[in-house]
Amino acid sequence: MLRLVKYDLRRNRDQIWIAFVVLILAQLGIWISAGVSNWDNEAMFILYILSYFIMGTILTVQACRTFNYNLKAYHRRLLPLKSVFTVLSPLLMYLILILGVTALAAIHLGLYMVLDPEVIPTYTWLALIVGLFQLLWTASFMLIMLMLGITVARSLRFKGRVWIGIAVFILALNGFSLMENWLIGEGNNSFSNALQFQMTEQGTVSEGGIGVTLDIYMLSSVLVEVCIALIVIYIITRLINRRVES
Repeated sequence: MLRLVKYDLRRNRDQIWIAFVVLILAQLGIWISAGVSNWDNEAMFILYILSYFIMGTILTVQACRTFNYNLKAYHRRLLPLKSVFTVLSPLLMYLILILGVTALAAIHLGLYMVLDPEVIPTYTWLALIVGLFQLLWTASFMLIMLMLGITVARSLRFKGRVWIGIAVFILALNGFSLMENWLIGEGNNSFSNALQFQMTEQGTVSEGGIGVTLDIYMLSSVLVEVCIALIVIYIITRLINRRVES
């Protein structure tokens, strides 16, 4: 499977490099503009997060395109591989790219802590370790649901299948979220808590007004979501085995 991931990365190499270069240039542009216009720390922080969010969205779209290409590529189906590798290959590629963005953000934050340490709260690094796990899992769960919608759309042979795939993605995501809320309680799932920033007594607020929290989400939530993800991957694999439309 690692060879499949390597092939997918090589095929998308140019688009990936362009996205990372644009992200770095955008970060430099924000930093220069903030210095010239004397922006406050909150405005810079929001723009930085927005740039990383846009980068994550681009990588998600790229992973979906890779999965869709692998489904319809005739030469890919000729390889003596299990169908589950068709699902795991773009998922692993996506995680590698997300980790790359995370490493870039860590370098960015480290430079920021050196240049302007009073802006960053005391427990930032500990909160980021917890947040990194939540980010990776939430991104993976979202991609798995997107791949379910793509596979369903590819399995149909009539017009309007794209809209059906979108509907399947929305219904599956919301349906599993409701089921999880019913099992462990509303507001406790990691998907709804991802990427939230709030000020609490556990966190420390910097002079710049930026706060972090050290809240750790329930282990039961992750276990339920892992079970759901495995079920969805099994469904996708079954659909692929039933001769996905090329």
